[in-house]
Amino acid sequence: MTTIILDNRTTEINQFAFYDCFKLKEVNLSYCISLTSIGYMAFGYCPELTEVELDNCTSLTSIGMYAFFEDNRLTSITLPSSLTSIEEFAFQGCTGLTSITLPSSLTSIGSNAFQNCSGLIEVDLSNCTNLRSIITYAFSGCSNLERIVFPDTTDWYRTTSSSATRGTPMDMSNPEQNATWLTDTYDNYYFKRNA
Repeated sequence: MTTIILDNRTTEINQFAFYDCFKLKEVNLSYCISLTSIGYMAFGYCPELTEVELDNCTSLTSIGMYAFFEDNRLTSITLPSSLTSIEEFAFQGCTGLTSITLPSSLTSIGSNAFQNCSGLIEVDLSNCTNLRSIITYAFSGCSNLERIVFPDTTDWYRTTSSSATRGTPMDMSNPEQNATWLTDTYDNYYFKRNA
């Protein structure tokens, strides 16, 4: 099996659904307007997977833990405008990704979500006006990441506590500095923004 095309009757992709499908190259979910969830490790360890289309999945709000874990040839993914959260380890080890644009609906990026995505050069958060939290190690190990662009550069703070409502103020106006902070200097901190 090299290609998967799912239709609008698909409402969820359960945990381990396509886990370790080592010949799978393309997943077309562009017809899945009723898809609400992608489960734990659903496409984990699919080493030949290069392309995933999610842009028309307008009911999808979350990408589950380890959903695309270690899919190191994944070079292209389009995300839907309905997405609010990317869970822990969702794209960890996807070394083929060079850039990713995240939607305006996004409110949180989970722990280790893009860890060790060493191919990433730029992360565009410029549309993410609803983003409120980036959890620890989200971009840790992204050794080639040069820029992270934020839409709202003020009112951010860093903290070591998941429940904190205040911390050290951070000015996120410098994309190059943002990349250094989130991949290395403060990668073990929570970055938060008050509404």
